[in-house]
Amino acid sequence: MNLGPTELLLFTLLIIPLALVFPIWGIIDAAGRPDSAWARAEQNKTLWIVLQAVGMLVCFGWILAVVYLFAIRPKVKQAQDFGGTVA
Repeated sequence: MNLGPTELLLFTLLIIPLALVFPIWGIIDAAGRPDSAWARAEQNKTLWIVLQAVGMLVCFGWILAVVYLFAIRPKVKQAQDFGGTVA
């Protein structure tokens, strides 16, 4: 499969920024949640921030960000909103 100039431009202008948006969103969201919510959710705030930042630098940060946003974030958000432990 050869990419022509149009396809390469579309890839560059659409896919690459999306690959950066998710980790940046995940990092900002994780950093903004209080440490107490992370502790109640039994998750590690520093780990998830570092994983997404390093992953972004080596081109798989979007995968980690999706995991964070759909699996970890709801638990931390629930712990933050209700103050209880999360199963």
